[in-house]
Amino acid sequence: MEGLPEVYIVRELKQIKALSDPLRQAIIGAMSKEPRTTKQVAVSLGQPVTKLYRHVEILEQAGLVTLVRTAPKRGTTEKYYQSIARSFFVAGDSLSPDELSEIELIFSRTFQEILDELRARIRTVGDVCDESEQKGFLASGSVRIPRGKLTEFQARLQSVMEEFGAPRSSEEPDYKFVLAIVPKCDPAE
Repeated sequence: MEGLPEVYIVRELKQIKALSDPLRQAIIGAMSKEPRTTKQVAVSLGQPVTKLYRHVEILEQAGLVTLVRTAPKRGTTEKYYQSIARSFFVAGDSLSPDELSEIELIFSRTFQEILDELRARIRTVGDVCDESEQKGFLASGSVRIPRGKLTEFQARLQSVMEEFGAPRSSEEPDYKFVLAIVPKCDPAE
């Protein structure tokens, strides 16, 4: 997709639901770099391709990825998809109170899944990782991003994630992370 937008503002509940699944987030991230087949994405994510077909279909139906080309290959047709933007943000101001409640429920479930996974990893880290891989960190804080610089900040962050998310050998440790950046709107400031 020529000139892929950096940011897409998500305004439809169907799209928010599609983006609420962590695996679909990873798929759309893989398809934001260049057009890719479901099989190519499956290999890069270390997932069985059969597991990804339905997820790609959901993303396509929600209008978040688009079929950009097809190519014949050994009696079948390869389908190349690309995300419609490099990053996505939810526009809460365009949603009804009922839709906002549903989004809160989606986020609550997602955070609970992350918390459950984090607890499981903490309990087993000594059993499955050698000592050098047991180090992790948790951080929370604020950053000041000058007006007009949020897109640059996102692009730089995306660049770091792409650098360290590149295909690697199975001997390198794999880390899970969660990052949320939201405006801190305090009326007292």
